Amino acid sequence: MEIERSKYHEWQDRFKSYLDKGCLLYDVGKSGLYDYKEKFAGYNYKTVDKLGTKNPDIFIDLEGENCSALEMCDAFIMNGVTEQCLNPFKLLKNLTSKLKPNGYALFGIISVGFPLYEWDYLRFTPNGIWNYLKDFNVVEKEIIYRENLPSYVFVIGRKK
Repeated sequence: MEIERSKYHEWQDRFKSYLDKGCLLYDVGKSGLYDYKEKFAGYNYKTVDKLGTKNPDIFIDLEGENCSALEMCDAFIMNGVTEQCLNPFKLLKNLTSKLKPNGYALFGIISVGFPLYEWDYLRFTPNGIWNYLKDFNVVEKEIIYRENLPSYVFVIGRKK
């Protein structure tokens, strides 16, 4: 996991190069466990999560029906979130609906060994992961392999 964490920091730096200072940036879910506010100083950086134990700036269930509490944003980060969701497509639909046209997203997605249910393994393959990104043009991507298996995928995408 340490390789993925160091890669994640590298990808955050690359992601920042696409963003304008002062833009509204949502950090969704697990990535909010780490305090990246300093890294994104100068941005309107807000953490979003459905678990109050993480002390998010915005407490909301993005898999739910009502996301009206979110403002339109310029970008979002979602690292290690989709594999925790029962309905990641609903989460992405809701979050993407709050992303401004041509807005950016940074995805960090675990690709093997994390299905919640036996029947749920396909969405964790590299091919399954591309289904998440149908509303985005892929700007940059990297697949990290561990023991010849894809273990993590990083993608910077721009909303179509």
